[in-house]
Amino acid sequence: MIDRSPSSVAMKLANFASLDPKITATGRRGLSGASEQDRMIWAEFESDWSGQIANIESKIEKLSKSAKNKVKEKIEPFLFPDINSPSERQILSQRRIGQEFFRRAVLANFEYCCCITGIAEPSLLIASHIIPWAENERLRHNPANGLALSPTFDRAFDIGLIGVDEDRRLLVSENLKNHPNKATREFFTPFSGKRISDPIRFHDSNDFLEWHRRERFKGESAL
Repeated sequence: MIDRSPSSVAMKLANFASLDPKITATGRRGLSGASEQDRMIWAEFESDWSGQIANIESKIEKLSKSAKNKVKEKIEPFLFPDINSPSERQILSQRRIGQEFFRRAVLANFEYCCCITGIAEPSLLIASHIIPWAENERLRHNPANGLALSPTFDRAFDIGLIGVDEDRRLLVSENLKNHPNKATREFFTPFSGKRISDPIRFHDSNDFLEWHRRERFKGESAL
C-alpha cells in the first residue's frame, strides 16, 4: 500500500530503533541514519499517541481504497450505536480503532499474560488504563498507560481496591483484606505484596502508577 519494499520498511524501523531509549539502553543502537523527519515523527508519537493513531488510521483507510490488494486484519467484534450523523460515526470509528490498538499493544507489552496472576488466555484479559480514559485525553492510547489484567483485578484496580506501590508490588485495600466474606479475603490476600510482571517494551508507567496510587487507591495494604 505504501509503495515501499520490505527492506525499506525494515531500514526505517531500524532508524526509529536508534531513537528508542528502551532499545539503546540495552547496548543496541539501531541504524545511524535517522533523519530530522524521523525524529519529528518519534517526538509526535511520544507526545500524542491518540492523535497520531487517528491520523495514521485515516491515511491507511485512504490508501486501502486505492490499493489493488487491500490489507485485511481480523478485529474483535464491535457494535456501533444506531446513529445517523457522519461526524458521530467518524468519532466512534476512531475510538474503536484506538481501543483496538491500545488493547493489542498493552497485551503484547505484557506478553499476553495478566501482570498479577500470570493468566495467559487473551480472551480473559483486559487492557486496563492506569490513568482512566476520561482523565487524560493524551494518554488514552499510550501503551505505557496500560496493564494487562484479568477481569476481576481490572475491576478492582479501576475502582481503587487494589494499587501498585513504587516497587511494583501489589497493594490490596483493607476493605478486601478484611472483607466479611471469606472467599473474597482468601482470593485477594495472597496477592498482597506480589510484584507485578514488568512490561517488555513500554516501561515508563511508574509515574502513571503513582497517580493511580495517589488519586484512586483506597487504603494501603500491610506488606
